[in-house]
Amino acid sequence: MAAVTSLLTLSQVRSLDTGYLSEAAEYFERTGNLWDEVFAEIHERTSAPGGTPWAGQTADAAEERAYFDIVKVRGAAFQLHEAAGTARQGGLQLQGYKEGVLEAVREARAAGFNVGEDYSVTDRSQGGSSEFRAQRAAQAQGHAAFIGHRVGTLVANDQELATQIVAATRGVENLTFTGSPGVDDTIANGGKRNGVQLVDHHFKDAPNPAPDPPPGGWSTDPLMRAAQKIAYGHAGTDHIADFPGVTRDQVADLVYGKMKRSIDNPGGLRLGVTNSDGAPVIYDPDDNVMIVRDPGGADAGTVFKPDLKKDPGYIGKKFGGSVGSFRPGDLNDKPLPAPAEPPVRTTEPVEGTPAQPRPAAPPARPEPAPQHAAPPVRPAPIEPPAIRPGPFAVAGGGAIGLPGTALGPAHEPTE
Repeated sequence: MAAVTSLLTLSQVRSLDTGYLSEAAEYFERTGNLWDEVFAEIHERTSAPGGTPWAGQTADAAEERAYFDIVKVRGAAFQLHEAAGTARQGGLQLQGYKEGVLEAVREARAAGFNVGEDYSVTDRSQGGSSEFRAQRAAQAQGHAAFIGHRVGTLVANDQELATQIVAATRGVENLTFTGSPGVDDTIANGGKRNGVQLVDHHFKDAPNPAPDPPPGGWSTDPLMRAAQKIAYGHAGTDHIADFPGVTRDQVADLVYGKMKRSIDNPGGLRLGVTNSDGAPVIYDPDDNVMIVRDPGGADAGTVFKPDLKKDPGYIGKKFGGSVGSFRPGDLNDKPLPAPAEPPVRTTEPVEGTPAQPRPAAPPARPEPAPQHAAPPVRPAPIEPPAIRPGPFAVAGGGAIGLPGTALGPAHEPTE
């Protein structure tokens, strides 16, 4: 039986190892998380360098610059998380295709045929009538075709996986911080800025102020607290008309429900990051509600109903990237500040009476040990990760190094 040509050999299929795709997925996730943590800390510390709050135009410019940096990094981090999911799922699929090839080979051998390195199928039996020999030849032909089909599927899906990973990480290597839209920190014209930029419904010519707490106070649930800030922020005044007859608390419940769905059960929702600044965005086509979760905004973002009659393509233009679901940390509000300790009151002794000794303060309760003893990594400066060319090169090869026509030595990833 003629061999299957222009494909990798049987030994090469047996030796294929997709484990480094899992390693790549872990690398992508680790890098994305690191970027999130470092730039979030930079943004947080910008408001009080060295622990000392500052104010003025320079402080405003620095905070705004840190804000735009973090949303830009968050967009790239979303790409890395998406690439991680693609690599992890693709590794499992390729392993399944590999097993499919080996299963087809085992079936041929169990039927009394030999399968060569080039997938040539030969009959081990001897003799028999011409009719019997014709039947065996037809069976050999069928096994060879089936094995060849599965090998071709393995190679084709490897190529497709490589394309998907490259697409998911496109632009990450070009991440730069050369400027910030909407920021002009030059002191001129009486201190007025001339770089104002309007970004859809969730960024105006100045950061939106922090909202007043709801009548019942802020929720202890960080996700609900983010929803409350959105409902009681500028969206509660500028876009409340999109929700006639609904109170701010009900808007908060609406926002909370959709954000919760985007984490636990995102079916039916469109999720991603905004095209303008990389902020998490949720769109529900069932009721035409869009939520933008602004991680650096004092009012946590916005909620509104886009006017699709006026701009039918608005939704597509709004999204700069898509994700399957969000993590709680992508949407949760920051922890509430610790309550201030009441001042210590001292009692002055009345003249003529002995001073009463102040009761001893109770022993301080030891602080619980932190969950992560290691200090956070703070690289300076943070550079986008270099995409390792070995596993993901597509010039003639696929995600696991399978060439389009023939496979060279088994791929061993290097650092």
